[in-house]
Amino acid sequence: MENDNNNSDETGFSLDPEDMEKMWNHPIVSKEWSKSGEKQGKVRFSHDAENRPYLSRVELRAITEIILSKHFSTRGVKPTVLCALAEIVSMRFVNGVGPRPGITGIDYPIACWLYKYGKDPTVCCSGLSCRAKERKPSGDRDEFKRIEGHGK
Repeated sequence: MENDNNNSDETGFSLDPEDMEKMWNHPIVSKEWSKSGEKQGKVRFSHDAENRPYLSRVELRAITEIILSKHFSTRGVKPTVLCALAEIVSMRFVNGVGPRPGITGIDYPIACWLYKYGKDPTVCCSGLSCRAKERKPSGDRDEFKRIEGHGK
């Protein structure tokens, strides 16, 4: 990100004009931004209770789609995996939030599991092994611990 007066907010960060246009052309992002009173080409970051800027789930998903289309279009990486990585790196909902889903709708233990096993070449690009994908989620938090050892 670079600092320019056209597409920046008080954080001093801005989007490349081409990326800003792609964000505005994303139907769900455009709807969200228009609803919140944003103007075409200019967007303010949302801020949490501690005044730290963050992206909404919709914005993060759109950004991952843009990144993947620009840089990883031939790799078969799904936006969900990149969102899970962002969830891990940001540690946004780690401290004091409990089981609440993170910004991508993935709860932290599942995001950790995707991050840990997403590096394994035997794991599908969705982050779950093929056998694990066949399972129906039971809501049991220990389910992913059982899936970890499914190949043994």
